[in-house]
Amino acid sequence: MTERFFFDASLAGVARVLAPDHPEITYPGNGVWQLPQNAPDEEWLEVVGRNGWCAIIRDKRIRRRPSENAALERFRVRVVNVAVRRNLTSSGYVDLLERNWARLEEVLAAPPAYYHLARGGLAKLHRYPI
Repeated sequence: MTERFFFDASLAGVARVLAPDHPEITYPGNGVWQLPQNAPDEEWLEVVGRNGWCAIIRDKRIRRRPSENAALERFRVRVVNVAVRRNLTSSGYVDLLERNWARLEEVLAAPPAYYHLARGGLAKLHRYPI
């Protein structure tokens, strides 16, 4: 299966746990990923957007950084920001993502937008332009 979900470096450990059951996942350092693990966000956002993937991130400030916000819009990246009030354990993040996996699949079929995933589920926050 080809990659469809990119987990950013902050969730790479979670991606490693999920990947055996979800071969559509890629993340920095998995061998398929073509950029260095410490690539600037603007670079990996371009790769994710051009490939039509969905980025799974844990970065509540990404929309407030002008260069990253511009990259989100320019490359029309589908983004799911895992935003919980307190950090979860790796198994907590795995559980949250597994419980919402069917909804994450729906994001790939929807127009590019910015989503928020919390314990209560998945919600669309913004369509482009942001």
